[in-house]
Amino acid sequence: MWTYLWALAMLIIIVKEIFKKIKFETRKTNLHIFLVAFLCTTFIFSLFYFLYFIFNNNLEEVFSINYFLKSSSDLVFPEFLKLIIETIILSLLSTGIAIGFPPFLIAILGNHTGLIFVRLLAFLSRLIPPPILILALLTFNNPSISLAALTLGLHNAGITCKLLIANLENQDKKIYIAIKSLGVSKETSWLLGLFSQQAKSYLAYCAYRSDIIIRETAIVGVIGSVGLGWQLQESLSSFAWKEVTIILIAYSSIAIVGELINGKIRNSLT
Repeated sequence: MWTYLWALAMLIIIVKEIFKKIKFETRKTNLHIFLVAFLCTTFIFSLFYFLYFIFNNNLEEVFSINYFLKSSSDLVFPEFLKLIIETIILSLLSTGIAIGFPPFLIAILGNHTGLIFVRLLAFLSRLIPPPILILALLTFNNPSISLAALTLGLHNAGITCKLLIANLENQDKKIYIAIKSLGVSKETSWLLGLFSQQAKSYLAYCAYRSDIIIRETAIVGVIGSVGLGWQLQESLSSFAWKEVTIILIAYSSIAIVGELINGKIRNSLT
């Protein structure tokens, strides 16, 4: 596992340095169009490749209306509603951790040495993908919503923490120094002098990030055996395509509602 994580860390650093070197200039428009066309073609080819082998060349039968109407579903509405509520709770808890943990940690460890520790912790949380982390934690824990939320929340907290630290470093610190010189505590000075100026932009980005968290609950749910992800795994293993369709519709509905709510929040913050 550590061999994989070290290789992943090196890959992240290399890709980061490569993108720093790339300069997107307007005179290289033809190259950009070529890259976009290549990526779109690769995506379409991969999608058809996936569908062909997953459904074993029986796409017409699987997606026909008669097949969908004739197939039976073992989903019970009370249990299915419970799974939907678990998925929503998982998204809310993960979003709360991703939003609240970075400011809390930076406020407590705001000195130079503390920020180095925060950067290292944020990098490690971004380094380990949620599926890998939750698999490691499940070796000595039982599946639960709290475990899945902690895994997904900490991973996204590493991303929001990186953004918050970068914005705080580029910000003018005159108000912070003035408040601190009056004898106010370090945490209160940081909150009023630094974070208050970044709060709107930070929350706006976190609202965008929560859209991604809602979609990632599907992967974490499949591995962590919670919410709709658990039922999706069971339905796929038994080839119950009607149940899979219903679950995907439920996931899409949750994602659309979450995106609409987050859009309202972003508009109110800008």
